[in-house]
Amino acid sequence: MCPVLIEKSDENWKLADQLRNDGNCDAAANRLYYSLFQAVKAYAIKVGKMNEGDMVSVHSAAKRIVRDDNEDYHLFGDAMEMRERSDYQSDHVAASEFHCDFMRRAELLRSHYRKLAVG
Repeated sequence: MCPVLIEKSDENWKLADQLRNDGNCDAAANRLYYSLFQAVKAYAIKVGKMNEGDMVSVHSAAKRIVRDDNEDYHLFGDAMEMRERSDYQSDHVAASEFHCDFMRRAELLRSHYRKLAVG
């Protein structure tokens, strides 16, 4: 297990929620994605699908892991797309993209990988 990644995932989830509530949706999208990614990476390290020091192609590897392992993998891709748009494109992530169903599904996905990594 990689407890530091789990701690970062928890911290980034809280930050995403605070930033979203403050109306800073671009930063919220970034933190939400990294919260999901860190939980997936912690799981991947535990089961030997990644190493802690891996930095090349880790995002696409995480996406493949979620795709192969979870029926709600589209949500991970949606979060990744929101993060890429918020970080690299001129348009902003809209508050409406953080609707209740998206947030509920994101927390379920994060919790799933968090439990696998810790358990």
